[in-house]
Amino acid sequence: KDQRNSLINQKAELHPPNLNLKNLYKTIYGDPKIYKKIDFKTDIYGTINPSSIEKNKYLIDKSILFCGGSSTEGVAIQESKRVADIYTNITKVPSINTGKSGKDLEGCLKTIDYFLQNHGKPKAIVIANNLNTIPNFISKNHASLSIKIKRNIRKILPGLYTTLFEINKKRENYLLFKKDKLIADSQLPAYEIALSKGCCFGPASVNKKWGYLFNWDDDDNKKDYSNHIKNLGIKLKTILENSKYPYSRVFIFIEPNSFLSKFTSSYIDYRQFLHDESGKKLNGKNSARIIKIYDEIYRDALIDIGFNILEVNPEHIKGEYFY
Repeated sequence: KDQRNSLINQKAELHPPNLNLKNLYKTIYGDPKIYKKIDFKTDIYGTINPSSIEKNKYLIDKSILFCGGSSTEGVAIQESKRVADIYTNITKVPSINTGKSGKDLEGCLKTIDYFLQNHGKPKAIVIANNLNTIPNFISKNHASLSIKIKRNIRKILPGLYTTLFEINKKRENYLLFKKDKLIADSQLPAYEIALSKGCCFGPASVNKKWGYLFNWDDDDNKKDYSNHIKNLGIKLKTILENSKYPYSRVFIFIEPNSFLSKFTSSYIDYRQFLHDESGKKLNGKNSARIIKIYDEIYRDALIDIGFNILEVNPEHIKGEYFY
């Protein structure tokens, strides 16, 4: 049963069910002299406590479904302090957190389709994937030979691919999240060492790690990205129509970037700047310029299809956590 649930969750781009992790952080927020043990738990459906399906099982029609990547997920943030939790604390409206690191717009389509078919119709849906959708689009449309080989293995031998993926994932988790063990040289938790080496902001990996080139300023690339977003928007509308869910109750939240913000969420500045075609790291100003262009393409493509857009002024973002 657990294996079946895990496969369902994987297809729906959700976390495995019944996770109970205690991750160690130091400089992400708060006093950098103190190590923080953060509980990260999921319910039987793979949604994140305390804003879970299990807790709100009989309040689905009154709940807000949040779907996004790592900022929605909030793995480094204390329980009850993540985006969905804070929304509920302020409004008293129930929330369901289906965030997962790396999840892009296409991933949220899978999550929303699963949710509408299996759990009901929420009061509204908030989608926050603009940043994650950029590298995933580039990965699919400008893939290197090694990536294409991996995809063929996944298609031809899905069982073997899934097994290898899970083994590698467990190995990475073991290395990055060793309980109570610090890396002696730096006195930082393993996850923050990984951040300092360039993990885990997808757009920063473009032209750096994936083995192919992408010209950020190429007009054809921008047009392809716009078409990619429009196609996903049309698929989303089809999913909503099949479940008779009004797309007027779906809100696209444009996640702001912090490249030029004075307010950051960590004692050590882990902001990861983009890279040009030669692999050279760009500064904050140029990184912000590029991200803004692709955020606007993402936003405008979904406006054209008829979706509601939510944006915030980056100058209003303060505090120990990004939002």
